[in-house]
Amino acid sequence: MSVEDAKDLVQLWEVYCLLYAGLTLLNMLHVHVQ
Repeated sequence: MSVEDAKDLVQLWEVYCLLYAGLTLLNMLHVHVQ
């Protein structure tokens, strides 16, 4: 496994975490509004 591959994996993980956090926040806001 090369360094470049590792960088790509880290980037994917960061994007995944951001998406997950964003969806969780939206879900909380949606529940709060109802």
